[in-house]
Amino acid sequence: MGTTFFYPYKEPRWDQYVLDSLNECMAAAEAAGTGTARVMGGTRAEREAYATPFNGLLWTETDTGYVWVYWDSAWLCLSKKDETDAAQRGKLTTTPQYSSSSQILIPQGLIGIGDQLCEVPEDILLTPPLTAGQWHFPYVDLPASGNIITADQISVGTTAPTKDAAKGGWYDAGGTKRCIGLFDVDGLGSIIPWREEGGGYYSLDSSIGILSTTSAATTPTLISAGVPSLGRIPVNINARVQIPSTSVANYVWLWNGDSSESAQASASAATGLYFSATGDAKYIPGDKTVITNAAGQIIYYANGAVDVQLRLNGFWLPAGMRRTN
Repeated sequence: MGTTFFYPYKEPRWDQYVLDSLNECMAAAEAAGTGTARVMGGTRAEREAYATPFNGLLWTETDTGYVWVYWDSAWLCLSKKDETDAAQRGKLTTTPQYSSSSQILIPQGLIGIGDQLCEVPEDILLTPPLTAGQWHFPYVDLPASGNIITADQISVGTTAPTKDAAKGGWYDAGGTKRCIGLFDVDGLGSIIPWREEGGGYYSLDSSIGILSTTSAATTPTLISAGVPSLGRIPVNINARVQIPSTSVANYVWLWNGDSSESAQASASAATGLYFSATGDAKYIPGDKTVITNAAGQIIYYANGAVDVQLRLNGFWLPAGMRRTN
């Protein structure tokens, strides 16, 4: 048998390592006299139930896209060296993008749903139902057959997902639909423009207001950071503080949201974000990154009843909901 080259079932998951591995197996099969190698196809269940595999047999799983080789009485998955089944399950190379005040775009890419790697072969433009003043979550379900995702498999709702570590992503209550991102809708029912960059979610229109008070709390106080409850996530907060006309400096602090840090915030306030000024009344702006608690809250307080406005610039999406390579 001469040199034989086999090409990958899914181009984004393969490189020269796969081809080299296949050729080595074919050469070994020829040297061992096990006969002409064959390439077969079928579902994962059919492969696992196949009764007469032999060394050098290649199998393409039609429901997952994986390619296997049978060698030394075992099936070996021919994926990249740095990719495992778990990484494939968690793969997410497409996340929602802003299109207009009423539409979102799902670009072409790959989505791991359960044990199956699915593909969005072309951009999908959606006009989802919108609820004013709510975060929205696009979910993707498995197709009835094959691995191609169309608009029929995508739904959008306001119920936040739950992390499924075994599947490497965030899923609905039934554990079958994968959440691929989120977006916010303002009080008038329009989608707020955003951008996802480097795993971060950034508002492109106006920052999201989370607090406006003329009498700030003077003890460590939990407030919502304006994000969904997705575990402890870093948030970037813009604070705009009015310092009254006085000869005494005034301060406002922002701190991580875990209750265990409240005492630390009180005892070590100067290490948090603070503002100070003397003289004429003025507004002092500044940004600070802190980490929410599991409920999406952070701690703030001031040393006086000053005018405080806090707005959310953006936040870091949790693993399993941000784009992967």
